[in-house]
Amino acid sequence: MLGIMVHYILASRFLTISYPPHYSMEVMWFVFHPMLKEEKLIAKAEAFIGQCAEELRWPQSQLSKRLCQVKLEINKTGTYSHTSDEIQVGARLAWRNSAKCIGRIAWNTLEVRDRTHVNSPSAMMNELIDHFMTATAGTNIQSVMTVFRALTPDESWGPRFWTEQGVRYAAYKDEQTGEILGDVANLEFTEFIVKKGYWTPPEPRTQHDILPCIFKMPGIDTPIVHEFDPKYLYEAQIEHPDCKFLISTIHELFHYLSLTFLRFCAIVSFFITLEMNAIQTLTLQSLVTR
Repeated sequence: MLGIMVHYILASRFLTISYPPHYSMEVMWFVFHPMLKEEKLIAKAEAFIGQCAEELRWPQSQLSKRLCQVKLEINKTGTYSHTSDEIQVGARLAWRNSAKCIGRIAWNTLEVRDRTHVNSPSAMMNELIDHFMTATAGTNIQSVMTVFRALTPDESWGPRFWTEQGVRYAAYKDEQTGEILGDVANLEFTEFIVKKGYWTPPEPRTQHDILPCIFKMPGIDTPIVHEFDPKYLYEAQIEHPDCKFLISTIHELFHYLSLTFLRFCAIVSFFITLEMNAIQTLTLQSLVTR
């Protein structure tokens, strides 16, 4: 078997593969698949690192050195880690190349926070709060992306948040009337976490109850539940600027609806590959939408 593997390593450079006919295809797949996967990963890494070099204006010597580091790491571990500069370039280019996003004109203003070294649940929660603070910055809303660690080769999933956005409003359904109080989009999730005992709604219930942040870490069976301190949440009341001049019926309607929205949107169930190395990386992103 070792002889076959050595022969493959040498022969693959000439794009030829040969093996004894008595070996089944299943065995050959088991032997060759990891090698083919490595070669594909190296090819993608070379393309991405080359793009980074172009964007960052690296000299040829720096590009060659970085490619050598990446290849050695892939051969040793089956994957490789990005530098902070590479993560920033990849994130910004992903936004710039997102044809359907109307806000991508500001792609080069995206602040990318490299948090790939953060592993503990408490540290991740602190980074989420820091992300909120950076994104809001008072009245100066900033486009921010926080990048956590990537999936390892032996993981089917890495750290993941259970909600689509960092902060969501709960929803409650009246069993008798069928009426829904709160954000109907979160009704199923609200009912699930209440049933499982992960969260107890406040009393009395309102249409603006903030759901807790729930995320799951590999190797930990129980999900981590964190309730936000209201001081970190920036909510705004929706009012009509000329409400006092409107007829009383419309004035009462605005007061009755009690419309509230969050001043920024933090998408947390977002993974990026960016064609960097085909490795999924969990991110938080708050993109300015004016």
